[in-house]
Amino acid sequence: VALLALAVLAVIALAVVVLGPGPQQAHFGRRPFRTWDYSWKKVVSALVLFYGGGGWTMKATLVAMALLCLGGVAVSMRRARHRGAVVAWLACLPLIIAAM
Repeated sequence: VALLALAVLAVIALAVVVLGPGPQQAHFGRRPFRTWDYSWKKVVSALVLFYGGGGWTMKATLVAMALLCLGGVAVSMRRARHRGAVVAWLACLPLIIAAM
């Protein structure tokens, strides 16, 4: 439990450093102003991005990636030894959304 709490605090601290105003904004190429107004669109945007080619190949790739992700989560949740991987993956999602 303590290790999980430490990991959550580390992710929150990293998000604060990336999002906070200061010299790191120039490094990350982001302006200091951030809002959560369009957070749902940011989450869904990865699914609707147009990758070159389009058509059935793009849809097949997206479906395959989604199935592999869900399969990995299912296997990790069944095995108690690997549940930390799911927690780490979920902890990274707010950073991905914040970077968009």
